[in-house]
Amino acid sequence: MAKREFKVLRPHLGDKMYDKGDTRVAEEAQVRHLIKAGVLSEAITEEAKAKEAADKAAADAKANSVPDTKAPLLATLTGEAPKADADAKTGKAESGAAK
Repeated sequence: MAKREFKVLRPHLGDKMYDKGDTRVAEEAQVRHLIKAGVLSEAITEEAKAKEAADKAAADAKANSVPDTKAPLLATLTGEAPKADADAKTGKAESGAAK
């Protein structure tokens, strides 16, 4: 079997002392019990790291954007004047009638 990299989740004594965050290189058969116990996890490859970073960036961009339907509500909550574009897109305009 080929040796693989595993991420150390909890400190333990193996062929040497491993601390949290270290990388341990071993055959999966030799450390399977540590994976099941939550001591080790499969190491993240460079490709997986790049995908994870891209997914996080996309999620952050989506979380920071405000849809047009929520823009008037956000403006009300933050005290900013609502955008005229949002009213034009929804087809609603102020009637000017007193409430």
